Amino acid sequence: MEGSAIADAPPRRDNTQLVKLVLEAVSSTANSTRGSVVAYLSFENSREEVERVIDRLQADGFLGVVGRDVGRDSPLRALALTPTGYDLLRRLR
Repeated sequence: MEGSAIADAPPRRDNTQLVKLVLEAVSSTANSTRGSVVAYLSFENSREEVERVIDRLQADGFLGVVGRDVGRDSPLRALALTPTGYDLLRRLR
């Protein structure tokens, strides 16, 4: 139960830089998965914080999940910026 409460907590207000990094990572490739973004950004950031930022961006409509056909039996579930996500990224740059 405690782990769920942590995952549901919003990112800290001072996390604008991490939000920007997540948006940039997702926009840089068409096949960014949640796991790949978390792994990439967890070298310099808390894994939990990266996950919370991704969750919040999805809940707020800045990120979506899309299926990608990559020639396997099951499609890849990739993150993608929504139009409002691109707008937010432009404002943060």
